[in-house]
Amino acid sequence: MSGSPLSRAAVAASALALQIAAGAATAAPLVTGSDSVKLLFAGGIDPTTGLLKGSPALAVQFPGGAPANFIMDTGSAGMVVYGAGFTPPSGVTPLVTNAVQAYKSDNLQFTGNVYPTDVLIGLPGNTVSATVPVLYATSQSCAQGSSCSLVSSLTFMGVGFGEPTTGNTNWFQLNTTQRNPLFNITAINGVSASPTKGWIMSRNGITVGLTPTNIQEFNPLGLESLSLNSTGFNRGTAAVVASTSGSILPPVPSTFTGTVLVDSGVRYAMMQLETGSTPPPTIACPNDASLTCTGAGTTISIFLGNPAAPLVYQVITGAGGAITASPNSAAAPDFVNQLVESTQPFWNRSFHFYNAYDYLFDSGSGQIGYANSSANAAVPGPLPHAALLGCLAWSRR
Repeated sequence: MSGSPLSRAAVAASALALQIAAGAATAAPLVTGSDSVKLLFAGGIDPTTGLLKGSPALAVQFPGGAPANFIMDTGSAGMVVYGAGFTPPSGVTPLVTNAVQAYKSDNLQFTGNVYPTDVLIGLPGNTVSATVPVLYATSQSCAQGSSCSLVSSLTFMGVGFGEPTTGNTNWFQLNTTQRNPLFNITAINGVSASPTKGWIMSRNGITVGLTPTNIQEFNPLGLESLSLNSTGFNRGTAAVVASTSGSILPPVPSTFTGTVLVDSGVRYAMMQLETGSTPPPTIACPNDASLTCTGAGTTISIFLGNPAAPLVYQVITGAGGAITASPNSAAAPDFVNQLVESTQPFWNRSFHFYNAYDYLFDSGSGQIGYANSSANAAVPGPLPHAALLGCLAWSRR
């Protein structure tokens, strides 16, 4: 029996809702404490708009050295330095030898030894002291094949989880909590402190240590529990509907329930469709013809967090690869890289996501959460298919 486009859209979306709702669970209480500090970003912010225009960076100072900006990545865990005059602490036995850190988005890998190092993180007035394992890389190479651009130096700090374990030999003997610089804090502004192993990421900084006050912006019903692997937490889930021609229902809609990589280290989104689904049309990506992008006229609806109360936003592709987002246009990635290299569907959001939304990670309870940004007012954008969201009875936060 045929029906109107809207009624057929409702049926398709309702089926997806039932599929992902099976994974919903009642959230445990977040682990909170009294120690907390917000570390403002030292780089990546557009001074005119106050929005992220690049990957966020935190100021980091090693013993005897000057502060340096470290790219802060929420899609990996661990501090890595290469070149730039960084040398391991003298007389200290390495925690791990011949460790490898691979970064898939740049197809680079760095090899070296890991040493415990005292670091000071943050801008004056809001700093934390920590003793963290640092991978002092002495060599770099392409992670796969021979197509990559080698760098003269690297200062990188992963504070998240969910990266692939493939290729990261030895380094992953330490789990994501052990490698995380923000989970090894000993002092805040020079005073002994023990913040919880949790943080809240926004567009202008990252708050370390969860408290009963700073978690109030997050809906408890929207918290999602994470599963564990041998090195730490697995990625959270995402439900995605990719539709063409301005309708939520193409001839065969591309829908999937997969994982989401909460990645502040890349400027573009990545979408791996489910095997057997009908892919949206593609084009060569703007400014990088080696990548394949989702073509014009595609609306990608993303549902994040617990299906009981997910955060919902959309990415819409236009002519020539132009991208908008709704309901907050500031969340639009540079482009959407449409992948066909894996059988596991996933969505990678890019750092632009943080211009519109805050993201909570609580290692103590193993949960993540999403909320509308507390750092800046929304930059309005249209929200197509609002009727669909209503028929699913899902609220937007």
